[in-house]
Amino acid sequence: MILKMVKGSVDVLTKPSTGTFEKYETDNLTWAVIYVSIGAALSGVFGAIGATMAKAEAVGLIASVIGNVGLTIVAFAIFLGVVYLIATSLFKATGKFGELAFDISLYWAPLAVLMSIAIMLSLGIFAWVMAPVKLVLFCYNLFLTYLGIQAGMNLPRDKALYVILIPLVAVIVLLVLVGLVLGGTIVALLRGLFGL
Repeated sequence: MILKMVKGSVDVLTKPSTGTFEKYETDNLTWAVIYVSIGAALSGVFGAIGATMAKAEAVGLIASVIGNVGLTIVAFAIFLGVVYLIATSLFKATGKFGELAFDISLYWAPLAVLMSIAIMLSLGIFAWVMAPVKLVLFCYNLFLTYLGIQAGMNLPRDKALYVILIPLVAVIVLLVLVGLVLGGTIVALLRGLFGL
């Protein structure tokens, strides 16, 4: 199965289309999680290399590995749950959870590894070169998400776009609200400390 997934990843990344996702689609949540876990482990390795290159102390090294591995797996699980819930409850999608997970894993794992490599190379003089690379990877991830949701949830283009935009807008609104609360708190503290 792992060889099928690697071949599927290569095809999805080099010939992105809903048809490519459908070609490899399987209702197999177990292998999707295994594949993403392998990608997370590789991300952890590159995180450790990056932390070592940055001369991080042991705590920073461990935090980097745990952060890379944990974030990759936890973000995958949360993302799948949110997408599936929105797609099935708001848009009456007919795809299965395992199909969605398998489709998304085909790009999630390799892009997680590529992003960790890009972050690792963002040290020193390479930081300015890697910033656009990371932006391109992020945008490509969004595009593949759009295609993967169409295929995995059997949704038309417009509904797949809404499934992406709803949580994206919710996160942006949440971040703005947190920023306003933190900003207000800081202003109140400064006024209290300095009598402003």
